[in-house]
Amino acid sequence: MKNLKLLILCIMLLILLITSKQIMAMSSEPQVVEPEEYRVTFKVIPPENTPVDASIYMSGSHNKWPAEKGTLLTKNDDWTYSVTLSRPVGTVMEFKFTRGSWDSVEKGNNGEEIANRVYTFDEGNQVVELKIQRWADIKKSVENVPTISDVQNSTITGNIDVIEDFYMPQLDKKVKISVYLPPDYKRENKRYPVLYMQDGQNLFDNIIADDLEWKVDETLERLYSQQKTEGVIVVGVEHKDDKDNSEYSPWIEKPYIKSANGDKYLDFIVNELKPYIDANYPTLTQRDYTGIAGSDMGGLIALYGGLKYQNIFSKIGALSPALWVADGKIYDFVLGVGKEKEMNIYIYTGGKELGRAQLDKQAVNNANYMADLLQEVGFSPKEIKLTIDNSGIHNESYWSKYFPEALLWLYR
Repeated sequence: MKNLKLLILCIMLLILLITSKQIMAMSSEPQVVEPEEYRVTFKVIPPENTPVDASIYMSGSHNKWPAEKGTLLTKNDDWTYSVTLSRPVGTVMEFKFTRGSWDSVEKGNNGEEIANRVYTFDEGNQVVELKIQRWADIKKSVENVPTISDVQNSTITGNIDVIEDFYMPQLDKKVKISVYLPPDYKRENKRYPVLYMQDGQNLFDNIIADDLEWKVDETLERLYSQQKTEGVIVVGVEHKDDKDNSEYSPWIEKPYIKSANGDKYLDFIVNELKPYIDANYPTLTQRDYTGIAGSDMGGLIALYGGLKYQNIFSKIGALSPALWVADGKIYDFVLGVGKEKEMNIYIYTGGKELGRAQLDKQAVNNANYMADLLQEVGFSPKEIKLTIDNSGIHNESYWSKYFPEALLWLYR
């Protein structure tokens, strides 16, 4: 019995010794200190024309810039929206607001691109108030948008013919076509060169423009009165219901461009629209008198289409073209197609296109590289005009400013 008690005592002492060593080891290990977090509430004031049932999301570096939606904000009784985030001290967050997709991202007051918002978590328990100027997909008014043929409050100058429902079989849809006609278009036996332009809703009438208008009609009326041109017919193709710009892209660029319908769209221009215009208006039908132009994605498809159909077009106007699409496949296309015929190619880019210094610099570099590449494949310096405006931003006010220069150079 004594031996048994002694054995139990020894076991208890051994357990006590092991436990004490474990406690000492744990106390000697470095303690992990969680970084302090700051809690910040972002209160957002949306534009007055935001739909009453809208959901607003914050998309940014905090949720890895998701392709769709982001962090949902809470709608408040005062028609503001808010979200509260906690992040470690010193965290820098970049973000933008959308209504659920990049098609409805926030814009500047004039519809221009804006830089990413930036916030540093350097103080806790803060309420940060932010105001959204405009949405990319909502016009300046929530009222019904009148048609271009409605002259009430219209800014149309001169003669504009409107074809309300022109069928596009390639994409099985109807589009509105607006045709600007020179002041003397009824003059017997006189015929005119033609310029096919994209985003027709933004060319002639501020009342239906997405943001601002190009003032193409005012410009052509003025140039005609100044005897700088003998008249040019401009055909504008409306572009309203193609939310992801698939009609203006030969390539897919997810998440922004989900379909590549650019070739179908150009087939419509060349094989449906141009024959109709030539049959119904006093045009000079030869390629020497036919041009194609546009801005942004419209500038991309104009450049692509003009080079693809060099037998149809001899003039290309690409203002702020979206050369970045699909990792710059337009450059490979230019290398592949090369020069087939003499062309006049006008390229314009602003120095503040995207609102961020590095991206702005890249846009200018892209334009310079395209001009150099066109020469590399055979076009002479006399066929290419590159204009860079260091203060230019990405909207119609600058495209309107440089449209006269582009037109006179293309149709010189």
